[in-house]
Amino acid sequence: MSTTVGPDEEDDRPVEHIFAGLAGLELDCEEYSLGGDVTLRKTYAHLMAPFLMAFAPAPPGKHHLAPWKAASGGLGYDVLAELRVPRHIGSERATYILRLLVALFRLWCSPSITIPVISNISFSAAAEDPDNAVQLIPL
Repeated sequence: MSTTVGPDEEDDRPVEHIFAGLAGLELDCEEYSLGGDVTLRKTYAHLMAPFLMAFAPAPPGKHHLAPWKAASGGLGYDVLAELRVPRHIGSERATYILRLLVALFRLWCSPSITIPVISNISFSAAAEDPDNAVQLIPL
């Protein structure tokens, strides 16, 4: 996780937290406080990555030209929980905390727990915020 989540050029609001979307972990209550402004809470989002095929090389610096065809399969994750870590502790420390907590969840709950996506905004609020304010980074 060497990805930086920060404010967009068009959105100068400070990033107060980093949110890691967790797949494979269902919570039995709304929120757990893990101390130090780190929380684990219920949410829902679906990350999808359908497979598409193009049939000609893309021109330099441009996207592939039509036609495109859908291929079978793809990837999808149901994000059922989010880990919120304060941004002020620094990106490296926040990344360390996220990785450590997910490793512990894998040991305690299920080895299939993953972080398919991180965000600068809670997944519960991301649908309502303007597109230029939301940074969703698949991992």
